Amino acid sequence: MNDKMSKVKDEVWNYFKDSQYIFLATSEENQPRVRPITLIYFDKKFWVTTGTNNNKVA
Repeated sequence: MNDKMSKVKDEVWNYFKDSQYIFLATSEENQPRVRPITLIYFDKKFWVTTGTNNNKVA
């Protein structure tokens, strides 16, 4: 990974680390939906998690 990308990842993580909840915006039957998901930074990668029994999972 180049230095520029590493700096961008560090900057993004520093922005989100205090509140790891982010929001996923979608539409369902032509209605907007905004749902919280969890952001995790692990092993130099960003991961998002959500439950398996809710409307965010197809």
